[in-house]
Amino acid sequence: MKRFLLVLMFLLASGIVYCKTLYVEAPIDFPNTPVKVAIETLFLKTGAQYSFEVTDPPMSVYGNVTLYIRERQELDTVLALILKPKNLSFNVDASGIYHIKKKSNTPPVKIIAKQYSLTYITADEIANDENIKKLLTKNGVLTQGDGNEIIITNEPSVLQSFEKIIKIVDVPDHANKLEALKELLKVFYNLYFPKDVEKEETKKEQPMKYVEPPTSTFDTPIKIALESLFKDAKVSYVIDTPLDENMRTSDASIKKEDLTKKDGLEKALKRILEWKELTFSVDEKGVYHIQKKDTTSHKEIFIEPPIDFQDTPLKVSLESIFLNVAKFVIDVPDISEYGNVTMRITEKQEQKDVLTLILEPKGLTYWVDAIGVVHIIKKPVAPEKK
Repeated sequence: MKRFLLVLMFLLASGIVYCKTLYVEAPIDFPNTPVKVAIETLFLKTGAQYSFEVTDPPMSVYGNVTLYIRERQELDTVLALILKPKNLSFNVDASGIYHIKKKSNTPPVKIIAKQYSLTYITADEIANDENIKKLLTKNGVLTQGDGNEIIITNEPSVLQSFEKIIKIVDVPDHANKLEALKELLKVFYNLYFPKDVEKEETKKEQPMKYVEPPTSTFDTPIKIALESLFKDAKVSYVIDTPLDENMRTSDASIKKEDLTKKDGLEKALKRILEWKELTFSVDEKGVYHIQKKDTTSHKEIFIEPPIDFQDTPLKVSLESIFLNVAKFVIDVPDISEYGNVTMRITEKQEQKDVLTLILEPKGLTYWVDAIGVVHIIKKPVAPEKK
């Protein structure tokens, strides 16, 4: 959503700058330190600008924090670890300034799909333009309908802005209007997202893997659609959950141009699975897993304090945080090679936050299978596209 808002600001001639990921160097050591002092120290170490927007009650009433971590961590990860137990949160604005505030109880934004019929401009011209598609938020999808139509799935505010863009370019002189818009967007991304532009250029240099699409995924048994898709993509897969024989796809046909892009398979899977309470993940071997959506993901699992690891073997640390909470499996050949863990936290924390804190610096991550078992794995490396 931030990127989309930045684009709109740019189109309105507002000033913005690019924000990069910041890291806090080890050791991170706060022995019974006032929360405000701890946060100020983090910002001092990283050079980030910040603003406290908590006045009633003042920051002084939020008490102290005891935290000791011996490995380099992302600033956002450590901030969340300190702020969440205090019912505080943060956000980063377009200029990279961190704003500390009370946790918002605003409900999540709804995602909706809407179809737009075009008169002068073709659906291909909009749907296949990478600069225009960058206006979508992270979970947004832009596809083509059966005729000269586009279907946009995103937040309502994004749809409203796309409607304005369509009104601008869907005119008799659409070629000039569209080119002007595309050039404007290119200037924007080159100025404010240079790293992303470099990534896109690198992608173009890499040979693409062309995949013949299945004949159709429209009104097809979902199991057949998935089998066909994975067969054409030549990747291994496992269906981890029983599929209802009566469950059929309601999506339009997957088009060849969708699958020939670097992330084409992932987008095609999202289109098929999105409304079926199904999802997918990719393990460290590049195997795709089809699973039920975790309907309990909104239930937060907490670890009671103290969380105290003093040069503790990684396996022992994991066993400790999973004890009586959830089942886990270590899918790494020799976990002892990943060293030990040293950290001390004296407040109740979400299990997922502590897991990230432990695994991230070691090049590890995790995924949850269809029955809720947590799998500890190496960070996946996407299969090379040939």
